[in-house]
Amino acid sequence: MRLRKLTSEISAGALADLSTNEDYCRKAADIAEKLHAENGTDKAIGIIERVMANYVPHASKIKKVKKPSLKLVG
Repeated sequence: MRLRKLTSEISAGALADLSTNEDYCRKAADIAEKLHAENGTDKAIGIIERVMANYVPHASKIKKVKKPSLKLVG
């Protein structure tokens, strides 16, 4: 459904269907059970830690700061 064609009646009907359809409820419960069993947070943390431990910034992306040249006055 395109957003510009969305009406309050269509939204209300969709919400009513979501809240009363037993098939949706069973499928949502199955997905929730699988998500809880995955331990996704620990997996994500492990991946992030592994990537960061091996991360080496590219020299071309690092801006080099020019040191000001000093001239002796005297």
